[in-house]
Amino acid sequence: VTGNNFYRIQQTDLDGNYNNSSVQILQVTAAHKVFSVINTITANSTIQVKVNSPIVLYLFSNDGKLIWQKKMNAGLQTINLGSVPRGMYFLKGVETVEKILVQ
Repeated sequence: VTGNNFYRIQQTDLDGNYNNSSVQILQVTAAHKVFSVINTITANSTIQVKVNSPIVLYLFSNDGKLIWQKKMNAGLQTINLGSVPRGMYFLKGVETVEKILVQ
């Protein structure tokens, strides 16, 4: 859950005695995706990608081979996948990976 999360650990011995740790705070922030794919399944060989900041995207085949890499500017980008055969692919950015299905 985003925000301050409070927790403590309770250790229970085999004889039933237990001890609690002090309360700890874990601050969780929302992850910021650099890109997101609008349509992950395509029959017309194009996908739309919303890019939040300039990034290099990599397209990998299902067996891990690099198909292409492209520098994308911020905004809504259309990517033509007409040159790739049908199958499953992975579009990878900095810390984000999206699965793409070309039909």
